[in-house]
Amino acid sequence: MLTGIEAGTTPGTVVGGLEALVAKLSTGEAATSVEDGITQAESLLLKLPTTAPTESSSSSPSSTATDPASQPQQSSNTSTPNGQDNNEVNNSDDNSSGHIGSKQLPLLRGPALAVVELTKRRLQLGLASQQDLADAILQYHDKLGHLVSCAMDVSTYLPLLSSETRTALAQQFAQLAEESAADLAAQQQQEDGSSKSSSKALIRLLRRQMAARQIQADLGGPVFATAAAAAQHAQQLIQLYASYLPFYEGLDERERGPADELLWLAAAALMQAAAQQQLDGTLDSSKHSDHRSDQTGDPTSHPISYMLQALLALEAAAASRPYCAPVRLGLTGLHGLLGNPKAATQHFFMLDVKHIQHDTLSSHHLLPLLLGLGVSEGSDEVLSSTLKLFEDHVHGDAGESLMQAYERGTFTKVLEFVCFKEKLQRSHSYILSRAEDAILSVATAAATSSGAAAAAAHTAAAELPITLLDSLDWQGMR
Repeated sequence: MLTGIEAGTTPGTVVGGLEALVAKLSTGEAATSVEDGITQAESLLLKLPTTAPTESSSSSPSSTATDPASQPQQSSNTSTPNGQDNNEVNNSDDNSSGHIGSKQLPLLRGPALAVVELTKRRLQLGLASQQDLADAILQYHDKLGHLVSCAMDVSTYLPLLSSETRTALAQQFAQLAEESAADLAAQQQQEDGSSKSSSKALIRLLRRQMAARQIQADLGGPVFATAAAAAQHAQQLIQLYASYLPFYEGLDERERGPADELLWLAAAALMQAAAQQQLDGTLDSSKHSDHRSDQTGDPTSHPISYMLQALLALEAAAASRPYCAPVRLGLTGLHGLLGNPKAATQHFFMLDVKHIQHDTLSSHHLLPLLLGLGVSEGSDEVLSSTLKLFEDHVHGDAGESLMQAYERGTFTKVLEFVCFKEKLQRSHSYILSRAEDAILSVATAAATSSGAAAAAAHTAAAELPITLLDSLDWQGMR
């Protein structure tokens, strides 16, 4: 990650400190030399720009008289229908650009994220505390919380925190989310949001709130004592989403909405309510010898009721946000839990999954669901698409990519293509798909004739890279 940041800096910037630090950390040098490298890297990171230049500092004396129309455009002025710049997702006009001398640096979030990475490595070496990493994550959100990628950027660092630190950090992000929501409500009352500048400011506040809520959820929060509390929290999130619908006016349905996170966070809260209600029901039934108490009470508080509420909430969201991937994946899982594989498959295929996504999505979200429910109608299509990905790459795409890399002289790409090919061959999805495809072919052949089933079983077992299958008695398993 640090080497990627070095590559993205402006030529002429001293970046040797980060590279030297990476080498020291990987070789495990003495603590004193590592501390020196950390000090050098920290001073380097402080020199890298994290704030935007002002009007006066962005132009040198020799360029003030230059006609602005003759200067090349740094970025387009096009904006999305909700008033957010197209480049604002990856660039920060407040925190990510600066100058070294007369040179303008590119807009980067790398320097701020490098501080978190550096703190993580110090923690692994015993030179920093859990609280130091938590503070670095908080500082990153404070600088770049308005970016869509903020929560994803810090997600890899959250598992390194202890349970106590995670709980405390989740509470801090919950407070930040509430403060952002309050600030947003106050500014909505003061401003009409008609101008582009006011709309962008409101959306930035909204994005900060969404990032804080998503990080809180990644930390395992919020935790509810009762099912009713979880359901009430879900209702509050839905009400917040309804209040933010004006920000969706004119937004293309394929674009990510500024408050889409509230949809699946509300569904997750309802699922927590269902789990808590199931736990409470199990404890209550263990206290009574007869289970007549389970048949009484409010039917809306049944665990299935909360699951149905989550399903209906996401179905309503999918009607207005048909290309929202988290909503579709949530519906895939919910329909699977409720025993409706046909609807689960329909929602998943609406994502238009293709190529490598069969390895990263199909085999993790849809295939286990269909196989667990014993559905062969949709399983064969998913298995064939997944296997086609691996076989096409091994027998065609990999060789063509290597030859093109050699012909163009990009030898570093050769190493990447070889590693990618080997990684695909070791993929869990590949082994799972081959094994399940063999089992499915046996089951299909068994429906026609026993001899064909045995022959298909032996043929499939010979092709699988699992020696254990050779010892199975396929005739006795019919």
